[in-house]
Amino acid sequence: MFNETVKSRFLATLKRPANYRVFFNGFAEYEAKLGMDLALMTRAQIAQGLGSMDYIVYNVVENYISMVKQYLLWYADENPGTVTLEVMKLNWKDVDLTENIRHKLISSESDILTEFPDYRPTDGHFVIPVYLLAFYGLNLKAICSLKKRDVVCNSDSVVIVHDSAVLRIDSPVVAKALTDYMEWQGTKVKTASSEYTMVPEKTEMLLYRRLRGDDTKDYPPLVGDQVTARLYSIKNRVAGGHGYSFDIGEVRVSGQYLRMCNYFRQNGNWPDRVTLAEILGKKCRDDFERQRLIGGAELYQKVFGL
Repeated sequence: MFNETVKSRFLATLKRPANYRVFFNGFAEYEAKLGMDLALMTRAQIAQGLGSMDYIVYNVVENYISMVKQYLLWYADENPGTVTLEVMKLNWKDVDLTENIRHKLISSESDILTEFPDYRPTDGHFVIPVYLLAFYGLNLKAICSLKKRDVVCNSDSVVIVHDSAVLRIDSPVVAKALTDYMEWQGTKVKTASSEYTMVPEKTEMLLYRRLRGDDTKDYPPLVGDQVTARLYSIKNRVAGGHGYSFDIGEVRVSGQYLRMCNYFRQNGNWPDRVTLAEILGKKCRDDFERQRLIGGAELYQKVFGL
């Protein structure tokens, strides 16, 4: 943390300081660049610093702005006259996420396919199917809990039944990737640098586990942390030479923004909260959250020329 002594005093006043500590650690590089604590910055400087971080949705920005303001209020009590009313007017609209969206999000299925030419579903790799399902709205927990019987593939579409909800994906690309993966009959999966063995007999789960050591017992459903670790490893390896930068959360947000933009193109306005909840796959809490989501989608629309 920049100005760690002061910020540690502030953190000591909080019941749950963990999220604040994460933010301060992330913001420290920008503070060091300017050579000043964020409490001494102008409204524009703080906004620029927030925009330089890795955020891709304004709901996260809003959460951290609330933390910033709480810190500023504490700092003002400790140092009267240092924090101006103008700074306290900081809001999510001040923060420009254009470059984050440009470099961290994707605009189509082909962006996923072209990043992983060596991770073919026909060879038993789950990477492309997982990313495609995320692009169409499923989170990692939902993907890892899917059973084969939950997924019905046609030539140009996929129907998924999960938690009593039905998701239809009209995409020949997704249909082919899932079909290829589900029809794979091998046990050895090869990568550019290694080979590993999957569970000898396919389980009822859509995704199946890697066999480790001398284990031959039946495996429970594929756990999320194993998938997460594998995708993280792939991300960092590929990033070294190919400029790959998105992760599963960013792929999911990309799909959400794209569906919002498609709705806007078809209807001439942005979706209401009920429709937005269908697009997001989760409840939109209030109109303020809706406006922040629209703000991100508008930038996405601009960046990708939609």
